[in-house]
Amino acid sequence: MKNRIVGLIPVKGNSERVKKKNTRKFGSSSLFLHKLKQLKKTKYFDEIIVSSEDKQILKIAKKEGFSIHIRDKKFSTNSIPMSDVYRNIASEIKGEYIAWINVTNPLFKTEYYDQAIKKFKSINKKKFDCLLSSFLIQDYFFFK
Repeated sequence: MKNRIVGLIPVKGNSERVKKKNTRKFGSSSLFLHKLKQLKKTKYFDEIIVSSEDKQILKIAKKEGFSIHIRDKKFSTNSIPMSDVYRNIASEIKGEYIAWINVTNPLFKTEYYDQAIKKFKSINKKKFDCLLSSFLIQDYFFFK
């Protein structure tokens, strides 16, 4: 399908630094459920897929109406470079363009996703083949 844009939500069952960070309590919900709620309101993705090795996460995604990608457990460890994780998932899902959407960015508003997709659809794909979000910070990152 030409110009198919897939939203991909990668969700590890367990993080090495913060245990169960994606599914532990965050406000009245979890980071994962918060992101699903945001993305249900978007208008421009052709499909949104949750990728995980964790059966419980995939079960929740299906219950909430999202497509799933069952990720090989080796691609949910710190021993595999992220470039290999990206390549593996991209080779297993159907989409010309993939929007990598982290649940650990809960303040990114629903309308920003729609604005980004609209912008991306309007650009010359021969000149630009990706879109990256950024935020201008005019402050110091280091002190002393």
